[in-house]
Amino acid sequence: MARTNPETVVKKALIAFNRHDIDAYIATLDPNYVSGANEMLPNPPKGREAYRKVNEANFKAFPDCEFNVLNIAAKGGFVAAEVVFAGTFKGPWELPGRPPIPPTGRHFDVKMAMFARVNSKGLIAELRDYEDPAVLLKQLGMKA
Repeated sequence: MARTNPETVVKKALIAFNRHDIDAYIATLDPNYVSGANEMLPNPPKGREAYRKVNEANFKAFPDCEFNVLNIAAKGGFVAAEVVFAGTFKGPWELPGRPPIPPTGRHFDVKMAMFARVNSKGLIAELRDYEDPAVLLKQLGMKA
């Protein structure tokens, strides 16, 4: 069996996310998926189904959110991508372990660096994303 190209796996995940196709997006994640280094989720949940809930909440809060890939590169099972995450804050934002944040109607456009590890099954086992939460919160009309 041919090994799955890790860059292709990450692109497939981002395409599914941009379509807000939660089932297709979750299918790209390992059942024991781990996300780390995201300042907005200091105690990130673990596992595929936990991230279904996180992304359902994101789609409710930001119904037009999407990732635009500026640059992407892969080496071995690791993928690095420079992206812009953009959308409009139209619904309550429900982050795990925090009270809902009411919408401001503001648009955001935030640059991020993403680093994914794709396992031998061709699934994303881990993703770390780095952005400046103060920039995001300011664009959303909130204090950092």
